[in-house]
Amino acid sequence: MFGRTKQPHLFFGDDLPQDVKIDLSKHPKLKKQLEMIGLDFEDLKRIKKLQPIVEDNIEFIVTRFYEKITAQPNLLSIIEEHSSIERLKNTLTRHVKEMFRGQLDEDYYEKRLRIAHVHVRIGLETEWYMSAFQDLLNSLVNVIKQQIDDSKELVEAIQSISRLLNFEQQIVLEAYEKEHQRIRDQYEQQKKETVENISETAESLASFTQQTSASIQELNSQTTRILNTAKEGTKLAEHSEDLSLEGKRQLETQIQNLKSIEEGMADISKGSMELNDISAQINEVINMVHNIAEQTNLLALNASIEAARAGEYGKGFAVVAEEIKKLSDETKQSTTDVSELIQKTNDHINNVNKLVQQINSLVVEGSSNMKNTETSFTQILETMQNTKAQNQATENELIQLQNGINEIDEASQEVASSAEKLNETIDVMQ
Repeated sequence: MFGRTKQPHLFFGDDLPQDVKIDLSKHPKLKKQLEMIGLDFEDLKRIKKLQPIVEDNIEFIVTRFYEKITAQPNLLSIIEEHSSIERLKNTLTRHVKEMFRGQLDEDYYEKRLRIAHVHVRIGLETEWYMSAFQDLLNSLVNVIKQQIDDSKELVEAIQSISRLLNFEQQIVLEAYEKEHQRIRDQYEQQKKETVENISETAESLASFTQQTSASIQELNSQTTRILNTAKEGTKLAEHSEDLSLEGKRQLETQIQNLKSIEEGMADISKGSMELNDISAQINEVINMVHNIAEQTNLLALNASIEAARAGEYGKGFAVVAEEIKKLSDETKQSTTDVSELIQKTNDHINNVNKLVQQINSLVVEGSSNMKNTETSFTQILETMQNTKAQNQATENELIQLQNGINEIDEASQEVASSAEKLNETIDVMQ
């Protein structure tokens, strides 16, 4: 009458795998979560039974997953910045295969934590993670729908997969939150330490600025004193230079006067020698006169003898002869006196010559000393000029130093102002 209805093929049947495991004893909270979502050993057995189907279709599942992912520009940019599509496909392949091993143990848990930490590090937001997991669930459902005919088994399979993915999402999202909290706490700690460091730095900076300002003021004061000293040194050098120039001019005048004296002494010496020559000539004339007087005296004597022989006739001639003899004697006496005077004059001239020679030697020596002194004055003048130039250079350097100090003082004031603003910023941050 009625044909027998064809019974659908049972996928699970009674031969479910038994090598499944739930070992999360270190995490009591996870056990409660498993109880809350109803994920148990039966679910893991079904999931383990589905493993071959998933592995046979893994390429389709992974390809479809990343087609959806790469369609989002922001997700694609994250992938390109931190990894590559091929590398991530390999990672997802391993991940999905591990999901269907039927093993919820410490290794499973640690790997999910690492996934969460990587997602946080690369900046993948939770909504994209949730969306991607939902798409993965859709792909898995589509695959098993083609393999399971019995609607009851299909519902059980979908429920088991949903519970497993939900549990994995809870682990990852909780790890997400913990990692975000850790980062926030780390940020707050760093912020606190930064604020403390900035505060300490600001205080140190303010203190340093005050000390620097005081030091700069003292340095500026000392520089001003040194600059004034340098200016006084320049004035003294200029005054010494003027005195040296005046001394050099006076020395040049004295040297010229000594030259004039030396020339005068030479003229006197020359005149004395000429006087000696004239005295010698006078002596010759006097000697000649003296000789003539002696001859005259001799002739007068002879005339007196002849007058005596003449007797009465020679008396007048004898008188004349006597007078001539007297005159001759007086002439001889006069020439003798003149000779003595000339000799005295010659002695005086010789003395004068000696004195002239002595004076001339002194003049020559004085002239030499004057020249040495002039050389010394020239060296002193050069030294004063160099000293003046060095003082002027020092003065210029000190002016530049003072300008630099003033700039440092201005910069120090700016630093102090910045320190105050920094303290204000710290107050706002706190």
